[in-house]
Amino acid sequence: MDEYNNMADGGSPHQLSDQARTQKDLAAFLKSRSMYELMPESGKVVVVEVELSVKTAMWALAHHELQSAPLWSSAERRFVGMLTMTDVLDVLRHFHAHKLNSKAASTEKISQILEDTSVKEWRAFSADKTPDRPHSFVSVSPISTLYEACSLLKDHRIHRLAVIDGEHHVVLCTVTHDLILQYIVSQFRSNATLFHHQLRDLEIGTFRHVITVQPETPLIDILQMLVEHRISAIPIVDASGVLLDVYCRSDILYLVHDQRYDDLEIPVSEALAARGVPKKGYRVLTCKQTDTLKTVIERLSVAYENRLICVDDDLYVQGIVSLTDLFDYFLREFS
Repeated sequence: MDEYNNMADGGSPHQLSDQARTQKDLAAFLKSRSMYELMPESGKVVVVEVELSVKTAMWALAHHELQSAPLWSSAERRFVGMLTMTDVLDVLRHFHAHKLNSKAASTEKISQILEDTSVKEWRAFSADKTPDRPHSFVSVSPISTLYEACSLLKDHRIHRLAVIDGEHHVVLCTVTHDLILQYIVSQFRSNATLFHHQLRDLEIGTFRHVITVQPETPLIDILQMLVEHRISAIPIVDASGVLLDVYCRSDILYLVHDQRYDDLEIPVSEALAARGVPKKGYRVLTCKQTDTLKTVIERLSVAYENRLICVDDDLYVQGIVSLTDLFDYFLREFS
C-alpha cells in the first residue's frame, strides 16, 4: 500500500545539496548496521497457520494488539505471506457487501462465514481480486543490513518486514518504519543543517487534497477511502475543519475483538468510542509547518505512531506527515 503521495520535489539548491549529503551519510550508516543491532532483546511474535479460519486469525491480531502476523503453511513448510490490516479491511468490506447483496439477517451468519473460510482460501481469493498488491512473503536475515531492510520496505510498498532465522524457520521479530526510526534517532549522529530546516521548506508530506471526514461519516465509507486511496489514516474534523481525532487502519481491531462484524454502518465517532483507551494511551499527534525536521523526527520516534497531522494555530488540518514520507525523502535516489 502506498502511503500518502508526497508533494512535488522542490527546495533550494542549498537544501538539495544538504539533503544529498545527509542522504549519503544516512545510507552509509544504514549499510554499516545489521538487523541484529535493531532487534529488541525480548518481544512477542505471533505466527498464523494458513489453515486457520479468517475469524480466528483476525481475532488473534486483535487479542495480541498486533497489526500484522507472518503466515505459515505446514503443508509447504514455509512462510507464504503476511496477514496485515489491509487484509482485515478487505475481509470486512467484502462480507459487508455480501451481507447487503444477500440481505443476510444476522451477525451470526457473517461470523459463521468467517469461521468457515480459511486464511488460505481468502488469500487465493484476494490474490485474484488484487493482483497489484504484494502477496508474497518478504523477509530479511539477522545479518542483513538496515539499508537492505529499508530498500525492501520501499521497493515492495510494505510497512512490515519479518526477520527470519532461515535455517530453523523461526521469525525473530517484525521490523517496522517506526522501529527503524527509533534506532536511527538513538544511534545516528549528524551535524547537517538540514535537520534545522522547517517542515514547510522541505516539502515532506501531503499538503494537497488531504482527505478528512466528519464524526457522523459511516465507518464503512472510511474503510473504503483507506483502501481506495491507499492511506493508513484519515483525520476527523468538525464542520469548520478543526481537528477532532484520527481514524487509523488498526482501529478496526477494536470492533474485530468484540466480533462486531455487522457494525460497519455506525458513525466513525461511535467506532472511535469503541477504541476506549489503549494500553499505551492515545492522543492525536500533531505538528506545524514551522516545526523543524528534527522536531518532527523526534516526535514520531517516541510516539509509536506512523504519522503526524499538520495543523495551524487554530487546529485546522493542513496536511499529514507520515513515516513513509520521511523514509522516502531520505532514501530517494537523485538523478
